[in-house]
Amino acid sequence: MCGGCIQFHFIFQVLPKDYLGESYEELMPYFWFSYLQDGRDLRKIIKDPYITKSERQSPHYKTLKFSRAVAEAIFGDNWQFMIKLISSQGKGAERSFGRMLVRDVIMAQPVGPSPFLPLLHNSQVSRNQKGWQQFMLRAAAIVDDCEKLLGQYHSWWHCDGSDADTPMAGEQLTALTEEKDQAKVGAALNEKRDLLERLMPQLFLALMVVVRHRPDAPVIRELAIGFPSEVPDFIALDLWLNRVAFRLCIRKEGVGFIVNNCECASWYEERIAYCLLKNEFDANARQRLIDKYGDQLCEFEKLTWRVGRARARMLTS
Repeated sequence: MCGGCIQFHFIFQVLPKDYLGESYEELMPYFWFSYLQDGRDLRKIIKDPYITKSERQSPHYKTLKFSRAVAEAIFGDNWQFMIKLISSQGKGAERSFGRMLVRDVIMAQPVGPSPFLPLLHNSQVSRNQKGWQQFMLRAAAIVDDCEKLLGQYHSWWHCDGSDADTPMAGEQLTALTEEKDQAKVGAALNEKRDLLERLMPQLFLALMVVVRHRPDAPVIRELAIGFPSEVPDFIALDLWLNRVAFRLCIRKEGVGFIVNNCECASWYEERIAYCLLKNEFDANARQRLIDKYGDQLCEFEKLTWRVGRARARMLTS
């Protein structure tokens, strides 16, 4: 089973339990990384005993925790929660948000120069709410570099044109399409995925900078409607970034973004369902999607009925 299959099943069958107040604990051991991406109560999920010590120490966990915190800042403007979330596993200066940002997220990414390094010389930057707000104000100076970083990622990782195999940061990691040795092909793909995971925290930071300082940047839309050129792995960070960008476009343009950009809506059904669970659609928007796309969104229609029934029950209880 690939990451795309896992994400589709999670969004339509598993995640609704979380958002509709149903029990999901029995599914946590199998989908802990997906819950960390999209679960409703992030504090509860982080403390969940089903996430083992080894999983908490894994690069996946660190990347997901940081990126989810960045996503919280994008959608909720919740700076203090973001900082406490990232710093929650220890005390003291060595565990501070600013130190983690520099040491574990920026400096640990050997993928070329980071646009964030010039902003991180002051040790107080990003260490507390005021410092993080100052960091984001100063980030307006690097919005061009952040937009370029997102564009490079899109060209490198998405199958949408002649530049689909353009390597990032000088890394020659294109797939060995004519290589008969499947072991070498698999090793090359694993190397690409490893680079993607190490780059992901910077991509989330870059997306937040661009959204706050250049919300009309075309690259946000390109990420929203893009698809990975490789089969996603189980963690599927690339699909998650697509969903976050898709939700940003829905917030800005409403359901018209889908109608105007998604001719084959079934390709985007899990992203549309994701926005439904995140309360980005009212009843009129949901009906407009169902009327326009009909059978293309059969799973979305089922989920809409399920969500509507559960929310009505909650209002009358």
